[in-house]
Amino acid sequence: MTKINITYTLILAILFHCSLFSQAKNEVEIRVTAAQFPDIALTYLKGLPENTKPIKLFKETNNEKSSFEAKFKLRKKHYSIEFNKEGILEDIEIYIKKRHINKQTFHKIDSYLTKNYSKYRFIKIQKQYRNTTNTNTFSVLNEAIKNTDVSNIFYETITEITIEGKREILEITFTKDGVFSTSQPVNLESYEHVLY
Repeated sequence: MTKINITYTLILAILFHCSLFSQAKNEVEIRVTAAQFPDIALTYLKGLPENTKPIKLFKETNNEKSSFEAKFKLRKKHYSIEFNKEGILEDIEIYIKKRHINKQTFHKIDSYLTKNYSKYRFIKIQKQYRNTTNTNTFSVLNEAIKNTDVSNIFYETITEITIEGKREILEITFTKDGVFSTSQPVNLESYEHVLY
């Protein structure tokens, strides 16, 4: 192999590595006050049940966008409600264990992960209720609080996978029926809030 070929190969390898790193999801969360939170989102939060534990407010930034998030505990479950910059509801996530996913759905998730990776281990699983309208709606919150089985449910996982001996952290999302939806590398160092 000539020096030019070796140099060219090294440059390609470095660019490929940088490309993978730049695609990794980097999340940064900072606590904010109610005055820094969108007014329309605060109005939405006023509709939460009275026994909701203290609500913590955050501004979240990742590679793609900035958003606002409210975290709280209700009936021993951890909730996270995400709003866009304008205060429009994006989704509601509930931290769950794999036993909370019905067996048929989990079997499909497990089959996908087993087929595509040598090993896998869940770091975090969230049941996600997505807002499919263009305006805030209390119905999405009611569905999430009542754990209603609706079509806009997804399962978002932070999963440690091994492929060809290499370990990686991925955010992998599945539909309510356990069908693969999306996958994205995660920079776990920027994901300190991953365990809520």
